[in-house]
Amino acid sequence: MRIPSFIRRVVLPAGLLAGAGLVPARVAARPLPPLPDSLRPAAATARTPAARLALYLRAAAAYATAIDSAGTAAYAHAAETLARGRADSAAVGRTLSLRGFVLVQQGSPAAAAPLLHRAEPLLRTARLAWRADNHNYLAWLLGDTNQPGAALAYLRRAYAEYGRLSDQAAQANLSGTATVVYLYQGRPDSAAFVLLRAARQQHRLGRADDEANTLGSLATVLHQMGRLPEADRYARQALAALQRLGNEDNQAPVYQTLGNIAWARHRPAEAVPYYRETIRRLRRQHQEGNLTPCYGSIAGAFSDLGRGDSAIYYQTLALRLCQQLGQSTQAAIEMSSLAYIYLHQHRLAEAEHWAQASLAAQGTKRLQGSRAVAVLEKVAEARGDFREALRREHQLRKLDEASFKRQSEETVQQERARFETDRAEQQVALLTARARVLAQTQELAQLRSRQQLVGIGVLVALAGALGGWLFWRYRQRQAARLLARDQELRQRLAADLHDDVGALLTQISLQSNLLSETAAAPAQTLERLNRLSETSRRAARQMADVVWGLHTAAAGLPEVLVHMRDHAHEVLEPAGLAVDFAVTDEAAALRPGAAVCQHLYLIFKEALHNVVKHAPEATRVTIRLSALRGQLCLSVRDNAPGPAQTARAGGQGMGSMRQRAASVGGTLEVQPEAHGFGVVACLPG
Repeated sequence: MRIPSFIRRVVLPAGLLAGAGLVPARVAARPLPPLPDSLRPAAATARTPAARLALYLRAAAAYATAIDSAGTAAYAHAAETLARGRADSAAVGRTLSLRGFVLVQQGSPAAAAPLLHRAEPLLRTARLAWRADNHNYLAWLLGDTNQPGAALAYLRRAYAEYGRLSDQAAQANLSGTATVVYLYQGRPDSAAFVLLRAARQQHRLGRADDEANTLGSLATVLHQMGRLPEADRYARQALAALQRLGNEDNQAPVYQTLGNIAWARHRPAEAVPYYRETIRRLRRQHQEGNLTPCYGSIAGAFSDLGRGDSAIYYQTLALRLCQQLGQSTQAAIEMSSLAYIYLHQHRLAEAEHWAQASLAAQGTKRLQGSRAVAVLEKVAEARGDFREALRREHQLRKLDEASFKRQSEETVQQERARFETDRAEQQVALLTARARVLAQTQELAQLRSRQQLVGIGVLVALAGALGGWLFWRYRQRQAARLLARDQELRQRLAADLHDDVGALLTQISLQSNLLSETAAAPAQTLERLNRLSETSRRAARQMADVVWGLHTAAAGLPEVLVHMRDHAHEVLEPAGLAVDFAVTDEAAALRPGAAVCQHLYLIFKEALHNVVKHAPEATRVTIRLSALRGQLCLSVRDNAPGPAQTARAGGQGMGSMRQRAASVGGTLEVQPEAHGFGVVACLPG
């Protein structure tokens, strides 16, 4: 197993470590791998069991990062022995988590799953960084085992926990797993959003190399979505950054992406040099196993340019490489592509030979046989054998129908699984909200009991009619105050659930009934599932906001600002609106109360909803948070062309925003302009 450069290649004798007290007696016979250079000073002073345990855990983490299973297992075993002797369950959980992480990276999810799941309950009382890492590893595991709903739940937890640690680098590193999960779910727009957010975080952190690689991945996703101008722009930014950094190893995928973009834009002459450069770099890096798609792409580009000999040469290279690697299914696909190239050159015998070879290689599955059958149909037509051509046409139609049916079934299953995941998340959110209300109700009951005990003591002390009367009045006022607080909490929660979630849940119920009771064509069923899935996601987002609002008593303005910024990008960018979000230093320094923070966020959310709903022609939303005469002022403006519609100020949303601002002693103004529409809310700072 390769050991990175930061780990010294001198192995310390196990006897020396044991004699120094660094290795427990029962593991002293097993030599430990070398320590990283950065840990050697700590090893010289690690005399106590706690210090040795910390040292072993740090060494295990270093080897896990290097994907070295032997080193990780050795130090994890030593750490686990010490941790069990000290009854330190959190440290035991950390060792299991690190071992599971290495197995996930090595592509052994079945072996990693029990370790990571056993680690989760042990880490409940551990430090936040260890819990966040384990949630990250579980998300990776579940993403690799095709459980996207559960993977996204763990990703959200890990992202929030890294945010509490102010670890933006770790947050950005989650983008890879999230991208794979979103692409598996058929949600490339979400994958693109995650990659763009990660690139911005890496830019702020000065991690230029990681930023360049992320931009390259973003370009690939945008190319798959058909957003070719954006894909081309980000790919060129990534290539320029990698060239500026002198990073030669990671330039080949970017060159291939640029070639794919040029070919998709019907520019084969522009694509060929990019593919040639990709091939040159992959060969120089001895990555011949990754050349198959590039060979096939450059062959297609040469075929479009009318250079048949070059197209056949590269397509043959792709076929031979697949055969050498034992990739039989891909080899059959490359045979059908070779047959298609021969057909374009009117070399009918060779075209028929490779089409027949492609079908023979696929056997009875015929999963990718449509292109080969289409070639055989064209060959029969060119030879005047119309009976054979008709037979091939019927065969092609059956293959296409089977392929469409299979794709439709897979899509329906994916949409149903996504709907079930969203519905489960909504149920969890509802149960969480109910549990919070129940806990607060129990706290109120306990407070009443304590007040009654205090009242009894006061009654005994006073021992008189006047004292009894005063105590009775005190209990009446306290009971009224507690009852008012209880009713206010229940009314607020009920109103938020009814306003934000009730309508969406009603839509979900109606749409699911329509889906289950009405027979429809696959395309119409898919459209209904898409609407149902989108409504479910909106309900889940609304529920998350309601639940988040219940614990704002512990949230300050910085946390609220992070929530506002993320919500703006999640709502506006999918609607095609650019986001311009800025906070002045004076506003960031304010420390408003919890009620102001909560209503600030809810007003902000309603204002964004107003823009998306009423300003379809807008392209940009400008959001400013400033301090004015001790007040916190929020401004949300769009640039919709034409005179602003004053009717936007009269909807229920505006009334709700005004009511929320007034409830905390603030004001809200509507500012329609010649070009656009603005809302300004000023709340006590």
